[in-house]
Amino acid sequence: MDETQTTSGASRQNPPGPSLEERGMAPSGTSTPKKFLPPAVLAACLAVIVLIGFLLYRRSHPAAPPAASPFKTMVDRGLSDADKAMLQKKIDDQLAAIDATEKSGKHDITQYLLLGNLYYEIGDLAKSEDAYQAILKTNPNDAPSLENLGQDQLESGDYAGAELSWEAAMKSEPDEDYFIRIADLIDQHLPNQRASIGPLLDNAVATLGQTSGLLYRLGEWYEENGQYEEAMSHYQVAYQLSGKDASIKQTMDALQAKISLQGK
Repeated sequence: MDETQTTSGASRQNPPGPSLEERGMAPSGTSTPKKFLPPAVLAACLAVIVLIGFLLYRRSHPAAPPAASPFKTMVDRGLSDADKAMLQKKIDDQLAAIDATEKSGKHDITQYLLLGNLYYEIGDLAKSEDAYQAILKTNPNDAPSLENLGQDQLESGDYAGAELSWEAAMKSEPDEDYFIRIADLIDQHLPNQRASIGPLLDNAVATLGQTSGLLYRLGEWYEENGQYEEAMSHYQVAYQLSGKDASIKQTMDALQAKISLQGK
């Protein structure tokens, strides 16, 4: 028999296994140091957890849509389709003219004023306001733009904005129309400020002098506040300054009837 052959039933020696240390087992009586994740890995895991939580929250609590503007951007002018088409053609032509002017390195505020007026006619208050604002960026005291902007704001429901615009126009070019517009705006839409109407109109008279329109409007304010004698005196001067306007005479007669009833 070849000496290299093993006999049947002889046991084989297993190769030596790994040591306790290599298998991660410390000898009895020793402790194994604890292993931790590196700080950078831990931070990344936390960031992922936070992101997942945020996404799940957003999925169950979708973001609310942006709040709509409280002011009107369009108004119906009751125009026919033909009139709308005609105005739109004028708007397109005006936009082309403005573009040509701007490309030449110029800025013509008259073109923007016309554009704003066209948008106003068609009922697009938002674009009309934008056109006037384009003027005010370079000419902040332009009274016609401020006046028209105030009208847009009035119709859109931005009463505080309209007041500010007309006040700026009034300071730029004092005119009784601005004073009366502001007085009417306050009277109709800003009731908490009604006490300021009298002083406003008195200031107008001091600034511009006595006019039929200012004195008549001041008379109305006195009448609304029950000050009939003061109202009558203002109506009388307004009547004379107007060349004896028949409508002012009717107002005076109606007020006189009130005074007579009050005396009974």
